[in-house]
Amino acid sequence: MMPVYKKIASDLRGKIKEGIFNPGDRLSTENEMSNNYNVSRITLKKALTILCREGLICQIPGRGSFVCDEKEAFERREAENRKCNPNKNSKIVAILVPTISESLYPEIVRGVEDICHANECQLILGNYDTDSAKEGKYIQDFIKTGVCGMVLAPSYNSSQNEAYKILNERRVPYVLVDASIKGLESDLVATDNLEGAYQGTKYLIEKGCKRIAFVCGWLSASSSQERWFGYKKALLEVGITEDQNLFREGAYSDEFGYGAGKQILGSNADGVLCANEPIANGLFRAVAESGNSSLQIASFDTPFLPANLKNAVLLLGQQKYEIGRAAAELLFQRMSGGYLPFRKILVEPQKILKASGK
Repeated sequence: MMPVYKKIASDLRGKIKEGIFNPGDRLSTENEMSNNYNVSRITLKKALTILCREGLICQIPGRGSFVCDEKEAFERREAENRKCNPNKNSKIVAILVPTISESLYPEIVRGVEDICHANECQLILGNYDTDSAKEGKYIQDFIKTGVCGMVLAPSYNSSQNEAYKILNERRVPYVLVDASIKGLESDLVATDNLEGAYQGTKYLIEKGCKRIAFVCGWLSASSSQERWFGYKKALLEVGITEDQNLFREGAYSDEFGYGAGKQILGSNADGVLCANEPIANGLFRAVAESGNSSLQIASFDTPFLPANLKNAVLLLGQQKYEIGRAAAELLFQRMSGGYLPFRKILVEPQKILKASGK
């Protein structure tokens, strides 16, 4: 259970983020807030100390607690960072990926490595196999190693990982790639998933499809969710009602894709948008085995196309190397210090039409 003082800090933080309290506003007195929250002043002071460390408020003796503006908050966090993060001048950068065997990540790593090399920094790699406990241990080990910054690729279950809170408490700079984490403010470099899925679905519609299936990994991953939204946007634009019977969500695996492919082939679907490469491998295998050449297909990434696949496929290739480079460049800007708001960089996927499994 969350301690009372952390609940109070969370409540006040939320009110500041929502604009209920604005920069320059003075908060109620400690006595008033203690009474409002029905806690002792000692408990309240613990909550206010957290917000001071985060740079959200400043306390002026004899006057009270005041909300900081964004730039002032950043500068206060940086001052705290100099106290908390003794590794600021390290020359080691870490990158953590959920699976190095998926084709998305090696090129991202290469992009990050090239920027690290140009900046005379060593790059160390961690692969956590979409295991939340392993992910958390890597993050904590990287901190202990003394890295100056991290590039992190979250998985569908990363939102449950307490290690990100530790990372923020230690003020270690990091940039997320590929997916965001709900409730976590951070820099992000990723594919423009919504636009890519929109373009892929629009292609299927232009090919005459009216019953388009959508297959994706778990919707708890922001990338899957965004691609689903892009798919729905394209359907809505032309007045096609989404059919939940043509929606499949599951594990990021060949096995799930194969099973989903079999189900789609047994339905009335005339097109399918696949959101993830490991899933697409199984889906394509099911379609190739069926001999069904009429099903129109669009898919993210660059999955393996079986030689006996008779269908043309539109591939929405992610610009992986560019994502890695952009993430590393953003990380080095973050590590250089100075005021820098959180940024989100979206890279549009490349459309590649592949004919008949070639």
